[in-house]
Amino acid sequence: MPLDAQTLTRLSIMLVIPLILAIVPFKLDRYALMRLAFAIWMTGGIMLSKRGIEFLAQVDQPFSVIAFSVLGALLVGMLKGKFILNKSSIRNIIRLEALTERQKPIHVYPLRSWIVIGVMLLISLSLTVFNVDIFIRGLVNIGVGMGLITSSFIYLKHLRSPFTPAEATQAEPQGDANDAP
Repeated sequence: MPLDAQTLTRLSIMLVIPLILAIVPFKLDRYALMRLAFAIWMTGGIMLSKRGIEFLAQVDQPFSVIAFSVLGALLVGMLKGKFILNKSSIRNIIRLEALTERQKPIHVYPLRSWIVIGVMLLISLSLTVFNVDIFIRGLVNIGVGMGLITSSFIYLKHLRSPFTPAEATQAEPQGDANDAP
């Protein structure tokens, strides 16, 4: 199935973003890079969720089926964001905290993360190319979008109250003695 103009435009935009981040003539400090990381992750999550809603608006299913499916996709996405994508965000925060000099915006994520983002784009593209049912595509987009949104907040949390690498790797953050009621 050939790709439509809208899909090609979206793909082109997504491929151009890293290029723009690589060629801009300025450098950012680590905190600006963290804010940029949050903005990219959050924007990606919102855009995917919006696209998922657009797909689901075209589906001819009973409301109850759509509602339960969306709730399931949101739950899976939030769990993936909390337990999988958060780890990636924490590793990136630790990497950014270790920076001593200002960096080009492309260094907002390490190469490994840019590769993962590219793979996710290819998976999304393959859902289109292989004409996967729009109901499934909508749920996948909503789930992945929610995962990105959920994990994006770790950047804001760190900017508001920095944590150490040992604290970041704990499964559940523990309060210290001063937090007692």
